[in-house]
Amino acid sequence: MERDDATYDADFDAELSAYLESVAGRMGVGAEGSAVEDPAAADAAGSCAPEGSLHVLEVLKRSDFELTEAATFRGRGGDELGPFVYKEIDATTGLGTAYDLLFRAQRCGLRSPNLPRIAACSNDGKKTRVLMERLPGRTLEDYVRAAGASVELAQDAIAQVAAAVGCLHAGLGTGAPLIHRDLKPSNVMVVGGEEGVDRTFVVIDLGIARAWRPGAYSDTLKLGTRSYAPPEQFGFGQTSVRSDVYALGALLYFCLTGEDPEPGRAAEALVRRPGVPPELAQVVARAMSFDPEGRYASAADLADAVRRAAAGEADDRSASNALQAKATAKKPYPQRPAAPRPSSRRGATRWLGRAWNAVVLLGTALVVIAGVYCAFIPAASSAVYPLWFRCLEFIVWLPPNAVWLGYILLDKRHLRSRFPAMGRRPLIAELARFAGVSMGSLLLLAILGMATGVL
Repeated sequence: MERDDATYDADFDAELSAYLESVAGRMGVGAEGSAVEDPAAADAAGSCAPEGSLHVLEVLKRSDFELTEAATFRGRGGDELGPFVYKEIDATTGLGTAYDLLFRAQRCGLRSPNLPRIAACSNDGKKTRVLMERLPGRTLEDYVRAAGASVELAQDAIAQVAAAVGCLHAGLGTGAPLIHRDLKPSNVMVVGGEEGVDRTFVVIDLGIARAWRPGAYSDTLKLGTRSYAPPEQFGFGQTSVRSDVYALGALLYFCLTGEDPEPGRAAEALVRRPGVPPELAQVVARAMSFDPEGRYASAADLADAVRRAAAGEADDRSASNALQAKATAKKPYPQRPAAPRPSSRRGATRWLGRAWNAVVLLGTALVVIAGVYCAFIPAASSAVYPLWFRCLEFIVWLPPNAVWLGYILLDKRHLRSRFPAMGRRPLIAELARFAGVSMGSLLLLAILGMATGVL
Protein backbone atom coordinates (compact mmCIF):
# COMPACT_ATOMS: atom_id res chain seq x y z
CA MET A 1 0.00 0.00 0.00
CA GLU A 2 1.66 3.22 -1.17
CA ARG A 3 1.01 6.85 -0.29
CA ASP A 4 -0.60 7.47 -3.68
CA ASP A 5 -3.03 4.58 -3.09
CA ALA A 6 -6.68 5.64 -3.01
CA THR A 7 -7.10 3.98 0.40
CA TYR A 8 -4.22 5.92 1.98
CA ASP A 9 -5.35 8.07 4.92
CA ALA A 10 -2.83 10.85 5.57
CA ASP A 11 -4.55 12.11 8.73
CA PHE A 12 -4.55 8.65 10.25
CA ASP A 13 -0.93 8.11 9.23
CA ALA A 14 0.04 11.29 11.07
CA GLU A 15 -2.03 10.22 14.08
CA LEU A 16 -0.43 6.77 14.17
CA SER A 17 3.06 8.24 13.72
CA ALA A 18 2.50 10.56 16.66
CA TYR A 19 1.25 7.63 18.72
CA LEU A 20 4.28 5.50 17.87
CA GLU A 21 6.64 8.39 18.55
CA SER A 22 5.09 8.75 22.01
CA VAL A 23 5.63 5.03 22.54
CA ALA A 24 9.21 5.37 21.31
CA GLY A 25 9.84 8.30 23.63
CA ARG A 26 8.66 6.31 26.63
CA MET A 27 10.30 3.02 25.62
CA GLY A 28 13.53 4.25 24.10
CA VAL A 29 12.57 2.55 20.80
CA GLY A 30 12.33 4.01 17.31
CA ALA A 31 8.91 4.25 15.71
CA GLU A 32 9.75 1.49 13.24
CA GLY A 33 10.68 -0.95 16.00
CA SER A 34 14.48 -0.45 15.91
CA ALA A 35 16.39 0.55 19.03
CA VAL A 36 17.55 4.16 19.37
CA GLU A 37 20.80 5.33 20.90
CA ASP A 38 20.06 4.74 24.54
CA PRO A 39 22.11 2.70 27.03
CA ALA A 40 19.05 0.88 28.31
CA ALA A 41 18.09 -0.16 24.79
CA ALA A 42 21.49 -1.17 23.49
CA ASP A 43 21.04 -4.85 24.33
CA ALA A 44 17.54 -5.03 22.84
CA ALA A 45 18.09 -3.89 19.27
CA GLY A 46 15.47 -5.35 16.98
CA SER A 47 12.94 -6.08 19.71
CA CYS A 48 9.82 -4.12 20.51
CA ALA A 49 11.10 -2.82 23.84
CA PRO A 50 14.43 -2.26 25.60
CA GLU A 51 15.43 -4.54 28.41
CA GLY A 52 13.89 -3.60 31.73
CA SER A 53 11.00 -1.56 30.34
CA LEU A 54 8.51 -4.43 30.08
CA HIS A 55 6.32 -4.91 33.15
CA VAL A 56 4.19 -8.04 32.81
CA LEU A 57 0.71 -7.80 34.34
CA GLU A 58 -0.45 -11.32 33.49
CA VAL A 59 0.14 -14.16 31.05
CA LEU A 60 -2.80 -14.33 28.64
CA LYS A 61 -1.73 -17.31 26.55
CA ARG A 62 1.14 -19.77 26.45
CA SER A 63 1.72 -22.48 23.84
CA ASP A 64 4.60 -24.33 22.24
CA PHE A 65 5.16 -21.52 19.75
CA GLU A 66 3.66 -18.38 21.31
CA LEU A 67 3.69 -16.37 24.54
CA THR A 68 1.12 -13.60 25.00
CA GLU A 69 1.22 -11.22 27.95
CA ALA A 70 -0.60 -8.15 29.17
CA ALA A 71 2.05 -5.57 29.97
CA THR A 72 2.85 -1.93 30.57
CA PHE A 73 6.07 -0.14 29.65
CA ARG A 74 7.95 1.80 32.25
CA GLY A 75 9.83 4.79 30.93
CA ARG A 76 13.19 5.99 32.15
CA GLY A 77 11.44 8.52 34.39
CA GLY A 78 9.28 5.88 36.03
CA ASP A 79 6.10 6.69 34.12
CA GLU A 80 4.03 3.84 32.71
CA LEU A 81 2.43 3.55 29.28
CA GLY A 82 -0.23 1.01 28.46
CA PRO A 83 -1.64 -1.53 29.01
CA PHE A 84 -0.56 -3.35 25.87
CA VAL A 85 -0.57 -6.90 24.57
CA TYR A 86 2.95 -8.19 24.04
CA LYS A 87 3.55 -11.32 21.95
CA GLU A 88 6.60 -13.44 21.31
CA ILE A 89 6.12 -15.98 18.51
CA ASP A 90 8.58 -18.65 17.36
CA ALA A 91 9.57 -17.26 13.94
CA THR A 92 11.05 -20.59 12.81
CA THR A 93 7.53 -22.02 12.54
CA GLY A 94 6.59 -19.42 9.93
CA LEU A 95 3.77 -18.15 12.14
CA GLY A 96 3.16 -14.53 13.10
CA THR A 97 3.86 -12.98 9.69
CA ALA A 98 0.33 -11.54 9.57
CA TYR A 99 1.21 -9.13 12.39
CA ASP A 100 4.11 -7.69 10.41
CA LEU A 101 1.92 -7.28 7.32
CA LEU A 102 -0.83 -5.61 9.36
CA PHE A 103 1.72 -3.33 11.03
CA ARG A 104 3.11 -2.22 7.66
CA ALA A 105 -0.37 -1.73 6.20
CA GLN A 106 -1.41 0.43 9.15
CA ARG A 107 1.73 2.52 8.78
CA CYS A 108 0.67 3.10 5.17
CA GLY A 109 -2.78 4.27 6.23
CA LEU A 110 -5.00 1.16 6.55
CA ARG A 111 -7.75 2.01 8.99
CA SER A 112 -10.06 -0.76 10.12
CA PRO A 113 -11.95 -0.49 13.42
CA ASN A 114 -12.36 -4.27 13.38
CA LEU A 115 -8.63 -5.10 13.51
CA PRO A 116 -6.29 -4.30 16.43
CA ARG A 117 -3.76 -1.47 16.16
CA ILE A 118 -0.17 -2.70 16.05
CA ALA A 119 2.25 -0.33 17.80
CA ALA A 120 5.48 -2.12 16.87
CA CYS A 121 6.62 -5.38 15.29
CA SER A 122 10.03 -6.93 14.73
CA ASN A 123 11.56 -10.24 13.66
CA ASP A 124 15.16 -11.29 14.34
CA GLY A 125 14.79 -14.66 12.61
CA LYS A 126 14.18 -16.51 15.87
CA LYS A 127 11.37 -14.54 17.47
CA THR A 128 8.62 -12.31 16.14
CA ARG A 129 7.82 -9.68 18.75
CA VAL A 130 4.59 -7.74 18.58
CA LEU A 131 3.37 -4.80 20.65
CA MET A 132 -0.31 -4.01 20.18
CA GLU A 133 -3.16 -2.24 21.90
CA ARG A 134 -5.04 -4.08 24.63
CA LEU A 135 -8.69 -3.60 23.87
CA PRO A 136 -11.10 -2.62 26.65
CA GLY A 137 -13.98 -5.03 26.61
CA ARG A 138 -14.58 -8.76 26.67
CA THR A 139 -14.52 -11.61 24.23
CA LEU A 140 -17.55 -12.46 22.14
CA GLU A 141 -17.72 -15.72 24.09
CA ASP A 142 -18.07 -13.90 27.42
CA TYR A 143 -20.37 -11.27 25.92
CA VAL A 144 -22.85 -13.84 24.62
CA ARG A 145 -22.76 -15.77 27.90
CA ALA A 146 -23.73 -12.57 29.72
CA ALA A 147 -26.05 -10.80 27.27
CA GLY A 148 -27.51 -13.84 25.52
CA ALA A 149 -27.67 -14.89 21.88
CA SER A 150 -29.95 -13.14 19.40
CA VAL A 151 -30.54 -12.56 15.70
CA GLU A 152 -29.71 -8.87 16.13
CA LEU A 153 -26.37 -9.72 17.78
CA ALA A 154 -25.58 -12.24 15.02
CA GLN A 155 -26.27 -9.72 12.27
CA ASP A 156 -24.13 -7.01 13.91
CA ALA A 157 -21.24 -9.35 14.79
CA ILE A 158 -21.01 -11.11 11.43
CA ALA A 159 -21.16 -7.81 9.49
CA GLN A 160 -18.16 -6.41 11.40
CA VAL A 161 -16.12 -9.61 11.68
CA ALA A 162 -16.64 -10.23 7.96
CA ALA A 163 -15.32 -6.71 7.27
CA ALA A 164 -12.13 -7.50 9.22
CA VAL A 165 -11.74 -10.86 7.51
CA GLY A 166 -12.28 -9.15 4.16
CA CYS A 167 -9.29 -6.90 4.86
CA LEU A 168 -7.14 -9.96 5.52
CA HIS A 169 -8.43 -11.72 2.41
CA ALA A 170 -7.53 -8.65 0.35
CA GLY A 171 -3.91 -9.41 1.28
CA LEU A 172 -3.05 -6.22 3.21
CA GLY A 173 -1.36 -4.94 0.08
CA THR A 174 0.60 -8.14 -0.68
CA GLY A 175 -1.80 -9.60 -3.25
CA ALA A 176 -2.03 -13.05 -1.61
CA PRO A 177 -5.09 -13.57 0.61
CA LEU A 178 -4.34 -13.98 4.32
CA ILE A 179 -6.39 -16.76 5.91
CA HIS A 180 -7.05 -16.21 9.62
CA ARG A 181 -7.64 -19.94 10.38
CA ASP A 182 -8.68 -19.41 14.01
CA LEU A 183 -11.93 -17.43 13.98
CA LYS A 184 -13.85 -18.33 17.13
CA PRO A 185 -15.74 -16.49 19.91
CA SER A 186 -12.67 -16.15 22.15
CA ASN A 187 -10.76 -14.47 19.29
CA VAL A 188 -13.31 -11.69 18.77
CA MET A 189 -13.37 -8.79 21.21
CA VAL A 190 -16.53 -6.76 21.86
CA VAL A 191 -15.76 -3.14 22.72
CA GLY A 192 -18.64 -0.97 23.98
CA GLY A 193 -22.22 -2.15 23.77
CA GLU A 194 -23.23 -0.71 27.12
CA GLU A 195 -24.74 2.59 28.26
CA GLY A 196 -25.64 3.61 24.73
CA VAL A 197 -22.12 3.03 23.32
CA ASP A 198 -22.09 1.30 19.93
CA ARG A 199 -20.63 -2.20 19.82
CA THR A 200 -17.43 -2.74 17.91
CA PHE A 201 -16.29 -6.28 17.12
CA VAL A 202 -12.51 -6.65 16.72
CA VAL A 203 -10.81 -9.78 15.37
CA ILE A 204 -7.69 -10.64 17.37
CA ASP A 205 -5.05 -13.37 17.51
CA LEU A 206 -3.55 -13.53 14.02
CA GLY A 207 -0.86 -15.92 15.24
CA ILE A 208 -1.66 -18.86 12.94
CA ALA A 209 -2.87 -16.80 9.97
CA ARG A 210 -1.15 -17.79 6.72
CA ALA A 211 -0.99 -16.63 3.14
CA TRP A 212 -2.80 -18.63 0.47
CA ARG A 213 -0.25 -20.44 -1.75
CA PRO A 214 -1.12 -21.44 -5.30
CA GLY A 215 -0.48 -25.13 -5.99
CA ALA A 216 -0.28 -26.22 -2.34
CA TYR A 217 -2.30 -29.33 -1.45
CA SER A 218 -2.48 -28.74 2.30
CA ASP A 219 -1.29 -26.46 5.11
CA THR A 220 2.18 -27.03 6.54
CA LEU A 221 0.91 -26.69 10.12
CA LYS A 222 -2.52 -28.14 10.88
CA LEU A 223 -3.82 -25.89 13.65
CA GLY A 224 -7.22 -24.56 14.69
CA THR A 225 -10.25 -25.21 16.90
CA ARG A 226 -12.33 -28.25 15.95
CA SER A 227 -15.84 -26.75 16.22
CA TYR A 228 -14.86 -23.70 14.14
CA ALA A 229 -12.27 -25.05 11.71
CA PRO A 230 -13.26 -26.65 8.37
CA PRO A 231 -12.23 -30.20 7.40
CA GLU A 232 -9.50 -29.05 5.00
CA GLN A 233 -7.70 -27.33 7.88
CA PHE A 234 -6.84 -30.72 9.38
CA GLY A 235 -5.13 -32.20 6.36
CA PHE A 236 -7.85 -32.61 3.72
CA GLY A 237 -6.56 -29.69 1.61
CA GLN A 238 -5.10 -26.20 1.71
CA THR A 239 -7.07 -23.58 3.62
CA SER A 240 -8.51 -20.80 1.47
CA VAL A 241 -10.81 -17.81 1.73
CA ARG A 242 -13.71 -20.23 2.02
CA SER A 243 -12.12 -21.85 5.07
CA ASP A 244 -12.66 -18.60 6.97
CA VAL A 245 -16.21 -18.50 5.54
CA TYR A 246 -16.80 -21.85 7.27
CA ALA A 247 -15.57 -20.39 10.57
CA LEU A 248 -17.81 -17.34 10.08
CA GLY A 249 -20.75 -19.71 9.66
CA ALA A 250 -19.80 -21.39 12.94
CA LEU A 251 -19.57 -17.96 14.61
CA LEU A 252 -23.03 -17.16 13.24
CA TYR A 253 -24.34 -20.36 14.85
CA PHE A 254 -22.76 -19.36 18.19
CA CYS A 255 -24.29 -15.86 18.06
CA LEU A 256 -27.72 -17.38 17.39
CA THR A 257 -27.57 -20.11 20.04
CA GLY A 258 -24.80 -19.35 22.54
CA GLU A 259 -23.41 -22.84 21.88
CA ASP A 260 -20.49 -24.23 19.92
CA PRO A 261 -21.66 -25.88 16.68
CA GLU A 262 -21.42 -29.60 16.12
CA PRO A 263 -19.88 -30.08 12.65
CA GLY A 264 -22.40 -31.55 10.24
CA ARG A 265 -25.38 -30.97 12.55
CA ALA A 266 -25.40 -27.18 13.06
CA ALA A 267 -28.15 -26.39 10.53
CA GLU A 268 -30.30 -29.28 11.73
CA ALA A 269 -30.07 -27.99 15.30
CA LEU A 270 -31.00 -24.45 14.20
CA VAL A 271 -34.12 -25.60 12.37
CA ARG A 272 -35.48 -27.05 15.61
CA ARG A 273 -34.62 -23.97 17.70
CA PRO A 274 -37.48 -21.49 18.26
CA GLY A 275 -36.80 -17.84 17.46
CA VAL A 276 -34.24 -18.53 14.70
CA PRO A 277 -35.50 -17.74 11.19
CA PRO A 278 -35.21 -20.75 8.87
CA GLU A 279 -33.44 -18.50 6.35
CA LEU A 280 -30.55 -18.08 8.81
CA ALA A 281 -30.38 -21.85 9.29
CA GLN A 282 -29.95 -22.13 5.51
CA VAL A 283 -27.11 -19.59 5.65
CA VAL A 284 -25.34 -21.60 8.36
CA ALA A 285 -25.81 -24.83 6.37
CA ARG A 286 -24.26 -23.33 3.25
CA ALA A 287 -21.41 -21.53 5.06
CA MET A 288 -20.46 -24.75 6.91
CA SER A 289 -20.70 -27.00 3.86
CA PHE A 290 -18.20 -29.89 3.93
CA ASP A 291 -17.17 -29.07 0.35
CA PRO A 292 -15.49 -25.62 0.08
CA GLU A 293 -17.11 -25.10 -3.33
CA GLY A 294 -20.54 -25.29 -1.66
CA ARG A 295 -19.80 -22.34 0.64
CA TYR A 296 -20.12 -18.62 0.01
CA ALA A 297 -17.34 -17.29 -2.18
CA SER A 298 -16.30 -14.53 0.24
CA ALA A 299 -16.88 -13.11 3.71
CA ALA A 300 -18.78 -10.22 2.12
CA ASP A 301 -21.17 -12.64 0.41
CA LEU A 302 -21.84 -14.35 3.73
CA ALA A 303 -22.44 -11.03 5.54
CA ASP A 304 -24.88 -9.99 2.80
CA ALA A 305 -26.68 -13.35 3.07
CA VAL A 306 -27.01 -12.88 6.85
CA ARG A 307 -28.46 -9.40 6.35
CA ARG A 308 -31.01 -10.66 3.83
CA ALA A 309 -31.88 -13.74 5.91
CA ALA A 310 -32.45 -11.63 9.03
CA ALA A 311 -34.89 -9.59 6.95
CA GLY A 312 -36.74 -12.78 5.99
CA GLU A 313 -35.34 -13.15 2.49
CA ALA A 314 -34.35 -16.59 1.19
CA ASP A 315 -30.73 -17.45 0.37
CA ASP A 316 -30.64 -16.90 -3.38
CA ARG A 317 -27.65 -18.65 -4.94
CA SER A 318 -28.03 -16.79 -8.21
CA ALA A 319 -27.91 -13.46 -6.40
CA SER A 320 -24.81 -14.62 -4.54
CA ASN A 321 -23.16 -15.63 -7.81
CA ALA A 322 -23.85 -12.18 -9.20
CA LEU A 323 -22.29 -10.59 -6.14
CA GLN A 324 -19.27 -12.87 -6.51
CA ALA A 325 -18.78 -11.82 -10.13
CA LYS A 326 -19.06 -8.17 -9.14
CA ALA A 327 -16.61 -8.56 -6.25
CA THR A 328 -14.12 -10.49 -8.38
CA ALA A 329 -13.82 -7.56 -10.77
CA LYS A 330 -12.81 -5.27 -7.87
CA LYS A 331 -10.43 -7.58 -6.01
CA PRO A 332 -6.81 -6.42 -5.84
CA TYR A 333 -5.56 -9.93 -6.53
CA PRO A 334 -6.40 -12.49 -9.23
CA GLN A 335 -9.35 -14.73 -8.44
CA ARG A 336 -8.15 -18.26 -7.77
CA PRO A 337 -10.22 -21.42 -7.59
CA ALA A 338 -11.33 -22.11 -4.03
CA ALA A 339 -10.90 -25.87 -4.30
CA PRO A 340 -7.69 -26.90 -2.57
CA ARG A 341 -6.77 -29.53 -5.15
CA PRO A 342 -6.61 -29.60 -8.94
CA SER A 343 -9.79 -30.71 -10.71
CA SER A 344 -8.08 -33.83 -12.06
CA ARG A 345 -7.22 -35.04 -8.57
CA ARG A 346 -10.67 -34.14 -7.29
CA GLY A 347 -12.20 -36.04 -10.22
CA ALA A 348 -10.07 -39.11 -9.48
CA THR A 349 -11.19 -39.01 -5.83
CA ARG A 350 -14.83 -38.79 -6.93
CA TRP A 351 -14.48 -41.81 -9.23
CA LEU A 352 -12.74 -43.83 -6.51
CA GLY A 353 -15.65 -43.05 -4.22
CA ARG A 354 -18.12 -44.19 -6.85
CA ALA A 355 -16.17 -47.39 -7.48
CA TRP A 356 -16.11 -48.13 -3.75
CA ASN A 357 -19.87 -47.53 -3.50
CA ALA A 358 -20.45 -49.90 -6.42
CA VAL A 359 -18.48 -52.64 -4.65
CA VAL A 360 -20.37 -52.07 -1.38
CA LEU A 361 -23.78 -52.11 -3.11
CA LEU A 362 -22.91 -55.25 -5.08
CA GLY A 363 -21.74 -57.03 -1.93
CA THR A 364 -24.89 -56.00 -0.05
CA ALA A 365 -27.12 -57.22 -2.89
CA LEU A 366 -25.31 -60.59 -3.01
CA VAL A 367 -25.77 -61.08 0.75
CA VAL A 368 -29.52 -60.29 0.52
CA ILE A 369 -30.00 -62.66 -2.42
CA ALA A 370 -27.99 -65.38 -0.70
CA GLY A 371 -30.11 -65.00 2.43
CA VAL A 372 -33.39 -65.45 0.55
CA TYR A 373 -31.93 -68.42 -1.36
CA CYS A 374 -30.74 -70.13 1.85
CA ALA A 375 -34.15 -69.67 3.47
CA PHE A 376 -35.96 -71.65 0.77
CA ILE A 377 -33.17 -73.81 -0.70
CA PRO A 378 -31.04 -74.47 2.37
CA ALA A 379 -27.69 -76.14 2.55
CA ALA A 380 -27.43 -79.45 4.38
CA SER A 381 -26.35 -77.75 7.62
CA SER A 382 -29.42 -75.46 7.59
CA ALA A 383 -31.98 -77.95 6.28
CA VAL A 384 -32.41 -79.39 9.78
CA TYR A 385 -34.10 -76.16 10.89
CA PRO A 386 -37.80 -75.55 10.19
CA LEU A 387 -38.81 -73.06 7.50
CA TRP A 388 -40.08 -70.43 9.94
CA PHE A 389 -36.73 -70.34 11.74
CA ARG A 390 -34.77 -70.14 8.47
CA CYS A 391 -36.99 -67.20 7.40
CA LEU A 392 -36.27 -65.42 10.68
CA GLU A 393 -32.55 -66.00 10.30
CA PHE A 394 -32.01 -65.46 6.58
CA ILE A 395 -34.79 -62.97 5.70
CA VAL A 396 -35.77 -61.10 8.87
CA TRP A 397 -32.30 -60.83 10.46
CA LEU A 398 -29.63 -61.09 7.74
CA PRO A 399 -30.79 -58.68 4.94
CA PRO A 400 -31.58 -55.66 7.20
CA ASN A 401 -28.23 -56.00 8.92
CA ALA A 402 -26.45 -56.33 5.58
CA VAL A 403 -28.19 -53.19 4.25
CA TRP A 404 -27.37 -51.28 7.43
CA LEU A 405 -23.69 -52.25 7.28
CA GLY A 406 -23.57 -51.36 3.59
CA TYR A 407 -24.99 -47.90 4.31
CA ILE A 408 -22.35 -47.33 6.99
CA LEU A 409 -19.55 -48.27 4.58
CA LEU A 410 -20.79 -46.10 1.69
CA ASP A 411 -18.82 -42.99 0.68
CA LYS A 412 -21.44 -40.32 1.53
CA ARG A 413 -19.35 -37.13 1.08
CA HIS A 414 -21.28 -35.98 -1.97
CA LEU A 415 -24.61 -36.54 -0.22
CA ARG A 416 -23.48 -34.65 2.89
CA SER A 417 -22.40 -31.64 0.81
CA ARG A 418 -25.90 -31.50 -0.67
CA PHE A 419 -27.79 -32.40 2.51
CA PRO A 420 -25.86 -31.04 5.55
CA ALA A 421 -28.69 -32.16 7.86
CA MET A 422 -27.50 -35.77 7.32
CA GLY A 423 -24.76 -35.06 9.83
CA ARG A 424 -21.60 -37.06 10.30
CA ARG A 425 -20.74 -39.65 12.93
CA PRO A 426 -17.29 -41.24 13.34
CA LEU A 427 -17.03 -44.56 11.47
CA ILE A 428 -15.88 -46.36 14.62
CA ALA A 429 -18.98 -45.15 16.49
CA GLU A 430 -21.27 -46.28 13.65
CA LEU A 431 -19.64 -49.72 13.49
CA ALA A 432 -19.80 -50.10 17.27
CA ARG A 433 -23.51 -49.31 17.27
CA PHE A 434 -24.09 -51.73 14.39
CA ALA A 435 -22.18 -54.51 16.15
CA GLY A 436 -24.13 -54.00 19.37
CA VAL A 437 -27.56 -54.07 17.70
CA SER A 438 -26.82 -56.93 15.29
CA MET A 439 -25.20 -59.16 17.92
CA GLY A 440 -27.99 -58.38 20.38
CA SER A 441 -30.68 -59.35 17.86
CA LEU A 442 -28.74 -62.50 16.94
CA LEU A 443 -28.61 -63.43 20.62
CA LEU A 444 -32.39 -63.01 20.85
CA LEU A 445 -32.78 -65.27 17.79
CA ALA A 446 -30.60 -67.91 19.46
CA ILE A 447 -32.63 -67.69 22.68
CA LEU A 448 -35.83 -68.12 20.66
CA GLY A 449 -34.36 -71.18 18.93
CA MET A 450 -33.39 -72.79 22.23
CA ALA A 451 -36.76 -71.99 23.79
CA THR A 452 -38.62 -73.70 20.94
CA GLY A 453 -36.24 -76.66 20.79
CA VAL A 454 -34.87 -75.80 17.35
CA LEU A 455 -31.33 -75.33 18.68
